[in-house]
Amino acid sequence: MKILIDTEIWAYAYKKPKKDWFESEKEYDKQISLHELAGEFVKDKLMNDVIFMSHQEIAEIWHVLTMRGRRIPGDVAYDIIKALLDTSTVIQVGITKSDVTKAIELSKETKIHIWDFLVVLPCEQLDRIYTMDEHFRHKAFQEIAPVENPLGVWLTM
Repeated sequence: MKILIDTEIWAYAYKKPKKDWFESEKEYDKQISLHELAGEFVKDKLMNDVIFMSHQEIAEIWHVLTMRGRRIPGDVAYDIIKALLDTSTVIQVGITKSDVTKAIELSKETKIHIWDFLVVLPCEQLDRIYTMDEHFRHKAFQEIAPVENPLGVWLTM
């Protein structure tokens, strides 16, 4: 199956929560559970599917791992991204002028971040999009490929 796994799922898979990040044990347990679920999901997909990643998404993963929220060291994030890009089941896809034009049009029409469209549009003929991003429930994404949330928690980015 040809799939796309959105940025936030990668972040949950690779950023292991620490207890001191949370005010309650309940919130920590919830985040650990999401981390473990995302990790297992990503591991399964890396072994069993073809994963498309636009250059926009690769940049987003770097940003989310190293510069947003609880950060991981750059050398660790570099190793993670390098391993992803060296994985035979991961296909890197460049962004074209046409992708940018279409992303601008869709962003203008839907009021959804252009970045979300630049993650998906370059990746043609997807069988499924996996995401936690509430924006992806919009019909503009549903028309590209069916959208599923493997973690069951929707976030507004």
